[in-house]
Amino acid sequence: MASLEQLILQAGSLPNIHLPKEDPSLYLEIRKLALREGRSGRVAEILGVSPVIFKTPDPLQGFTPSSLDVIRKYKSRIGNLLYVACYKKNDNYWTWFVGDRSSIKLGGFSWGYGGTGPHGFLEALQILGVLTPRAKNKIFSETRDYWILLI
Repeated sequence: MASLEQLILQAGSLPNIHLPKEDPSLYLEIRKLALREGRSGRVAEILGVSPVIFKTPDPLQGFTPSSLDVIRKYKSRIGNLLYVACYKKNDNYWTWFVGDRSSIKLGGFSWGYGGTGPHGFLEALQILGVLTPRAKNKIFSETRDYWILLI
């Protein structure tokens, strides 16, 4: 079995946001191995990021209903969701939804407890059609300030 680094070399010039479409079997192999090894951030590096088309303005940071409205508005422009980078900065939670066509950075969603922010995060994934039991478990149990949710 090839190592993660060997598979990444096979992927060619990186980052490549279109790898899942260009070589789905290689992408899935990389993704599975990265998840098994707890290295989902490495997959995000491989894919890179698509252009950001929306970022939550600071006065609305932390307002879940507004972030859900943005998800509904930009859903079709994101394309296929590849991953969500989740991070905490200056006591604010941020979620960066990266699709194969564009990405959006939103405040208003959070993780690690059972409140409005995590439930809104679940609803966002449901709107985008990518909610899984693994994602649900991760959103309620993750406590790190930076992590990647692979789709």
